[in-house]
Amino acid sequence: MDLSARVRSSFRWTLTARALGQLGTWAVTLYVMRVLSPTDYGLNAMAGVCIGFVQVVDSLGLGAAMVREREPTERLLRQVMGVLVIVRIGLFIGFQLLAPLIGAFFDEPRVVPLLRVMAFLYLITIFETLPLVSLERAVTYKKISIAEMFGGACGTGVVLACASAGYGVWALVWGLLVQTAGRAIALNFIVRPMVLPMLRFDELGKHLRFGLFICSERLLGFAFQETDKVIGGHMLGATASGFYSVGSHIACLPVNKVMGLINSVTFSAFSSMQHGQRLNSRHLEQAVSMLSVSAFPVFFGLGSVAPELVPLVIGKQWLPSVPIIQILGVVMPLRMIANILQPILWSAGAPRVSLANLAVASAGMAIALAIGSRFGVIGLAMGWLLAY
Repeated sequence: MDLSARVRSSFRWTLTARALGQLGTWAVTLYVMRVLSPTDYGLNAMAGVCIGFVQVVDSLGLGAAMVREREPTERLLRQVMGVLVIVRIGLFIGFQLLAPLIGAFFDEPRVVPLLRVMAFLYLITIFETLPLVSLERAVTYKKISIAEMFGGACGTGVVLACASAGYGVWALVWGLLVQTAGRAIALNFIVRPMVLPMLRFDELGKHLRFGLFICSERLLGFAFQETDKVIGGHMLGATASGFYSVGSHIACLPVNKVMGLINSVTFSAFSSMQHGQRLNSRHLEQAVSMLSVSAFPVFFGLGSVAPELVPLVIGKQWLPSVPIIQILGVVMPLRMIANILQPILWSAGAPRVSLANLAVASAGMAIALAIGSRFGVIGLAMGWLLAY
């Protein structure tokens, strides 16, 4: 099967699998939003953004470097595994020690135990990076979809059970851990044997250089997209941060569910093109056209029905989130289109262009959000709109 056919098959399979999987996940998410309080979601956002900020660079970009590598040797993969073990264990220990300082930054001591438990994600993900790389290099997203569906089903079940039992924010934390563990178990069942670590790194030089550029861009990209939650948590407190977090989550739902698939398939496909097939602008034009046709109606429609949809589906306690959904809904179609440029530049081995753009955008966004936060959650959302 040629590359184009594999990419089309990957999109069809993954979109179908995710659509089926998300039906149950969305139903549970909406139920949990009715059960949990804005404060619960605010605390989860504070802890989650800190864990996620570090998690985007915890592989030092070596996963992306291995996807791009034409024929990685077993020795090279073992050295990558060695780096993953050292870095992620170090991050786990670091969060155990630094959690009180992060809680002091947010002026919220309840964040400290959440951070310490969430840090177990770093230990779990040691075992999923290389199996995921193997499947992405082969553009076999059918198997990735199966692993994600298994993890999602496990995590969703735990969230539902814990939320119903009154565990509050811990329902979200335990659900995330179980989801990640389930996905890692499934990936290692699909891709065998497991790569054992090697603590010699003589073959990693050029891959680390490429990976560090990828890390820098991912870090700036995460900062660009998630600084609002850091500033909101620090300036507005847990409850207001919870309203903003839920509004942002609903507004970003199509982006979060679709862009991970699109970016990973795009990166794998264009990485394969650079080794044999001619990469041209026609593929990019087609991708932008497809996204535009679907994104603008979806997000503008969501903003239009939000005043009626929110109290009906997740309850009247979330009405302060409605204007956030409407404001961010104007930005999201543009963000979806802009996001596909990143994996294309990565696959072409030229991350510097996107890195420079993100550096400027992240600095401007942070300033706008800091100013907007002085006017509450609406000001925070308006900072996004005006800066973007």
